[in-house]
Amino acid sequence: MEIIEVKAAEKDDIIRQKIIDTAKEEFMQYGFHRISMDDIAEKLSMSKKTLYRYFTGKDDLIRTVMMGHMRCFDEISAMISEKRAESEFINKMVEISSKIAELVSRMPIHVMRDLQRNSPDIYDEMQTHKKENIARGFGAFIKEGKQAGVFREELPEDIMIKIQLTIIEHMFNPEILMSLPYTPIQYHQHIITFVMQGMFTEKGRMQMKDAQQANNNEI
Repeated sequence: MEIIEVKAAEKDDIIRQKIIDTAKEEFMQYGFHRISMDDIAEKLSMSKKTLYRYFTGKDDLIRTVMMGHMRCFDEISAMISEKRAESEFINKMVEISSKIAELVSRMPIHVMRDLQRNSPDIYDEMQTHKKENIARGFGAFIKEGKQAGVFREELPEDIMIKIQLTIIEHMFNPEILMSLPYTPIQYHQHIITFVMQGMFTEKGRMQMKDAQQANNNEI
């Protein structure tokens, strides 16, 4: 009896995963709004009754598909929290940056915009999951960067963390991505350059330093 039950459970798992894979393929190609449960059932040559045995409705299916995408944020969180030798900190930053860029490019912009507009609750869940997972290890990451001599010691850690989280949030905002003539990876690379290396030349830095000192003297 137990063997039969195990085989039935395995069969259910296979069918469920096939539904998820098919739905993901359709959603990524056409968007969430345009694809109905009828479309997915037809694509699978499956009755709607069978489909609803595994998922209570379209939102349930969308949420399940997006959970797979959200697990990538767990990987980024683990990379941020991973301890390495000080000499390896820059390599760690590059690897995290590449992982974020890969994650941004994996989700088509029009699909993210569709999710934001037509399934705002699921979109908000995804945003919250992203922030919580990435924020979890960022404090230690900033300290690690300072110890490695990569980040400036005098900069407040709470502001550094806030800036990084704001950047990541905007990187996944479909409205912003669609308004710019860059691919998600190009956009990400430019942001990293601006934030980590700054927009000023050495001449610009010196002039800004002089201007700030003059302004402080006037105050």
